Amino acid sequence: MAESAKIINMIKPGQVIQKKIISDQEYIFRYPQEDDVGLLCAYINELSQERTFIRFQGEEVTLEAEEKYVTANLRKMAEREKVVILVFADDILVGSAEVTMKEKTEKHRGLIGVTIKKDYRDRGLGSELLQLVVVQAKQELPNLEILELRVYANNDRAIHLYKKLGFKGFGRLPRGIKRDDGYVDRIYMFKNVK
Repeated sequence: MAESAKIINMIKPGQVIQKKIISDQEYIFRYPQEDDVGLLCAYINELSQERTFIRFQGEEVTLEAEEKYVTANLRKMAEREKVVILVFADDILVGSAEVTMKEKTEKHRGLIGVTIKKDYRDRGLGSELLQLVVVQAKQELPNLEILELRVYANNDRAIHLYKKLGFKGFGRLPRGIKRDDGYVDRIYMFKNVK
C-alpha cells in the first residue's frame, strides 16, 4: 500500500476505507460501527485462546465489556483521539489495527496495536493493515508526531515487519511479559511521523 492511498478526511463509523486483493483474496478495510460488537467480541476471544502475542492469554471478554470498549473507541474516534480499522474477508473479521493517542505531556504520541486472525497471517495482510492505519492516523489524528508500539521479543515476524516499515527499537524490558509458561522480554519501538 502506498502513501498515496485515498484518504478519508472524516472518520465515519462503518465507512469502507479500501478494498484490496492480497494473495488472491479480496479484503475490505473499514472503520468499526456499533453493530460490530458481537463480531469483535468473538474475534478477541478467538485470539485470546491462541495464547500468542497479545495481552489476552485465554481470558474471555464478555459481550457487555466489548460493548463498552467499542462505544469508548467510537467516542475517541469522533474526538480524533483514535483510529481503528477492521479487515474483512468474505464477511469474516480477520484483522484489526488501531492507533490510540496518549494524554497530557504525551499527547503527541500514538500507540499502535495490530492483530490478524491465525488463518490469515503470512499473506501480506499485516503489512497492508499496518501501513493503512499509519496513513489514516497521520490524516485523522492532528496531534500525532510519534508512533510507538510494544512487541514480544520472541515475535520475530512482527519485529521484522516493523523494522521494514521504519520503526526503530528504543528499549527492552527484560521479563516484561508474564505468561503461564514463563517470561518474555518486551521490546519498545517508535517511528517519527512529523
